[in-house]
Amino acid sequence: YKDKMMKPGVKPNIIHEVLAKLEERGLINCIITQNIDGLHSEAGSKNVVELHGNGNKFYCVNCFTSHNVSHYLESNKCKICGGIVRPDIVLYNECVKYDNGEDAFNAVYEADKIIVLGSTLSVPTVANLVRMFINHKVDFSPDDLFIINKGRTWFDGFATTFDEDLEDVFKKIKSCGK
Repeated sequence: YKDKMMKPGVKPNIIHEVLAKLEERGLINCIITQNIDGLHSEAGSKNVVELHGNGNKFYCVNCFTSHNVSHYLESNKCKICGGIVRPDIVLYNECVKYDNGEDAFNAVYEADKIIVLGSTLSVPTVANLVRMFINHKVDFSPDDLFIINKGRTWFDGFATTFDEDLEDVFKKIKSCGK
């Protein structure tokens, strides 16, 4: 994890910043992200569901004590019980934490519209959230689901789609909202 996935010094980009502004203005109620970088919160978004956890948080697998990144970089041993300290993320073949899944489910269930950004929707957890939204929404139409993704997704036939680069789209959005 330290060698391959930790990216110190990475900062929020225009996408994170514009989403935070849209939330601040009341145009977005919740961001559900598969990203583990914590950049949505760092950019100022308040209601963020980190479906796959946060790679900047760490805990002991034995006693569940939280540890900070500096401790993790020094040692992967718990300072309380000596157990293994690991990142608080969902690794391959692991389940999403119950609270994160429940928060995502509730946000989707309450949503009037959904915008999917930069995802092929091939991860089952996220695909199931979109499927649930389509199935439960009374009078669902493609105007309720927007997908902005460079390339096709499994749900294009159910959505209003934009086959565009996210950064280009968010530059346009930012220029409109000055």
